[in-house]
Amino acid sequence: MRTYSYKALLSTPTHANLDKFLEQQRQLYNAGLQERIDCYKKTGVGISAYDQYKSLTEIRRDDPEFSDFHVSCQRSALLRLDKSYKHFFSRGGFPRFKSYGRLRSFEASGIKPTFKDKYGSVKIKGIGLFRWRLDERCSKDQIKLIRVVKYPNGVYVNLICEVEPELKGLDNAIGIDVGVKERAILSDGSMIPKRVVDDKRKKQLQRKVARAKKGSTSRRKKVVELGKECYRITIRNRNELHA
Repeated sequence: MRTYSYKALLSTPTHANLDKFLEQQRQLYNAGLQERIDCYKKTGVGISAYDQYKSLTEIRRDDPEFSDFHVSCQRSALLRLDKSYKHFFSRGGFPRFKSYGRLRSFEASGIKPTFKDKYGSVKIKGIGLFRWRLDERCSKDQIKLIRVVKYPNGVYVNLICEVEPELKGLDNAIGIDVGVKERAILSDGSMIPKRVVDDKRKKQLQRKVARAKKGSTSRRKKVVELGKECYRITIRNRNELHA
């Protein structure tokens, strides 16, 4: 499986609907986590994701705000919670409640995109239309799952595709020693220098956030700017690795 990421083109109403849906996903995740905790305390037995799917069906029947959205997208929060529980039982780390803005993605299973001319698109019930510019990295037949992720600099559509692995360089093995002073030293004598991160602006934004009043609109805006800068540093570092 391989993931291809595309920056999505959204209208203003779609942006608003996406924010509303992600907040609903956060509330659904927290409610599902609380339900699992309460059930175990009372009965000593946990509940499965399928039990919570049934509860979601009942909620959708009674609450129009939930029935406005696609059910497979809503199940994404409960599936994420189920994976967190499985990770807890295998490796440790109990799932935590999500604070505001901490849940920024969902999976749209069972929804197929449309490819036309130079653009791909997918319409999700209750949210709107997501469009992105196509390239030749993947075809429509390879797509198995669509994931929508909201980053500080925009919304991205991730296409999870099933592709055949490419095996290259099996006859030219090389050893890699990852270091501290240098990024890596190869067994053939070549060296990959360490990247020096310019985080001056990041530190300035961190100080502004620290001085801002908690809960204020000004602080929320500064946190958004800090998130954008941190994401820019991440992208630059990734591009440096793949250069």
